[in-house]
Amino acid sequence: MIKTENNQTIIRFENGDINIVTGIMDIEEPLGVIAFREQEPRQIAMHNGDKPSKEIAEYPVIFNFTNEKSIDVLINSLELVKKYMKNRDEILNSIKKD
Repeated sequence: MIKTENNQTIIRFENGDINIVTGIMDIEEPLGVIAFREQEPRQIAMHNGDKPSKEIAEYPVIFNFTNEKSIDVLINSLELVKKYMKNRDEILNSIKKD
């Protein structure tokens, strides 16, 4: 689900209803791109049968990258969140004890 609330755009990844498209754009300079839009729920997987739109306006959330180091930071942050998710019960229980 993608929603905008209180000047924040929230993307909730849960049931395969977010389509993620990657690519390169050359507008004013070459940009790496990750774009997100809603789709009908489906199996969560790469290349799950969706045919991405070539119309960038159909994607309400777009990440543009001009520096590969920024992509590394995003990947590392996602890996950290994945680790938190795998250990969420333990982490939440330790917070409650404090």
